[in-house]
Amino acid sequence: MARRIGATVDEGTVGRLAVLAELVFDEEEARSLSLDLARVIDHFRTLAELDVDAVASSEQAAAQPNAALLRLDIEGAELEREVLLAAAPRSEDCGFAVPTFVDEG
Repeated sequence: MARRIGATVDEGTVGRLAVLAELVFDEEEARSLSLDLARVIDHFRTLAELDVDAVASSEQAAAQPNAALLRLDIEGAELEREVLLAAAPRSEDCGFAVPTFVDEG
């Protein structure tokens, strides 16, 4: 069932969204964002009008012969933790060690 997208985006809508998201925009940014959001909604309106009845669902696509890249999720033999960790560049406390990318301090 297609859902009608009836929202309009103006600077007032952007202002209310900014308050909810705790963002601050000047007038020019709000005007630019309202135009961008209106274009996005127009794009979704266009997509909602498409006839997709003949398009296979994801489940149907997975059953197609050309779905060679997909595989079933079948439980198999487990690899030993030591073997996996030995192949890792770094390990720590029985797990993979990865670099910190967010300063949590």
